[in-house]
Amino acid sequence: MLPTQILLLSLLTAAIAPAAELFIANPSVKTVSLTTAEIKALFSGTRTVWPDKSAAVIALASSGPGQEALMAFIGKTPSQFQMAWKKRVFTGSGLMPTSLPDDQAVAAFVAKTPGAFAMVSLDAAPAGVIVIAVE
Repeated sequence: MLPTQILLLSLLTAAIAPAAELFIANPSVKTVSLTTAEIKALFSGTRTVWPDKSAAVIALASSGPGQEALMAFIGKTPSQFQMAWKKRVFTGSGLMPTSLPDDQAVAAFVAKTPGAFAMVSLDAAPAGVIVIAVE
């Protein structure tokens, strides 16, 4: 194969390969899709409510594939993410997201917490949650 054919094949494979992570929400959330900017706003704390004005509760794993994928998605390291949230807490403009040990714990938290939102790996086998599409 020529290098351009290999590149094209790689791009096509990436385009049709299923995502290894999911954005999930509690079934109380009436939103079925969000833009990348809206997701980043939720995880940065600049957006704190859903379109119906109910509170958004952010959760994340303290380590593992879901946390790594989330940091890559929002373009921050875990320490940058923590510092940004600590600044919000210190200035009174936000509460820290709920941090749980792994993706399975995050999925369980989202399933039982109204308004909850998170990114988890497919391995978390989320049950009792809805999947939010990315526009």
